[in-house]
Amino acid sequence: MGGLKNVYAIGAGIIKGAANNSATSMAVYFSNACAEMVFISQLLTGVRDPVYLAGPLLADVYVTLLKGRNAWYGEQVALGNVNPENGPYVPGKGLIEGVGAVGNFHRLLSDSRLTIPDPQTEIASSPIALLPTLSALNDVFSRKKGEPLLTPKQRLKNKSNPMKVQTGFQDPGQYFLAQMKDATATDPEARLHIFEGALLTPQLGGREDPLL
Repeated sequence: MGGLKNVYAIGAGIIKGAANNSATSMAVYFSNACAEMVFISQLLTGVRDPVYLAGPLLADVYVTLLKGRNAWYGEQVALGNVNPENGPYVPGKGLIEGVGAVGNFHRLLSDSRLTIPDPQTEIASSPIALLPTLSALNDVFSRKKGEPLLTPKQRLKNKSNPMKVQTGFQDPGQYFLAQMKDATATDPEARLHIFEGALLTPQLGGREDPLL
């Protein structure tokens, strides 16, 4: 989970800065981030046995999301001290590894060849649709200069009513916080289709064997 924890550490830093270091907001974010990391890890390894965050691994993830350069970077983005449009290099801090990893994981998990079947409807869907935290982080770091950040609800409203356009967010911290509030409307384990400790086997290009 080395690369993943750096990705979600940036999000933890953004929540810390945008929510004024709210313990409740951080706790909810930590729960959702862990659920997504477990989901992605099991999906990409093709392991049928449940992946658990516990012991030293959980402690390592917790410390990374709490401190470190990626968490610091996320907080500075939320506070307006760092502009994500300037790239992953920060004077005095060096390369922020999680920034590039956000885009890499997002591209991999949104690849049209990678689908997972819903255990109830058996309809194939993209894994990225189940990962609102990763999707929101990618929005923050992939937007064009000066482009507003629109939540899915705002995009839908703009499409259905082009005469009354939603302006979106210019502040990446408040955008990410708004997205996380929407994402926490349902239990993260239920949203990620975790049933009785067993995740789904991914399919690549219609094949039934695991992705990796």
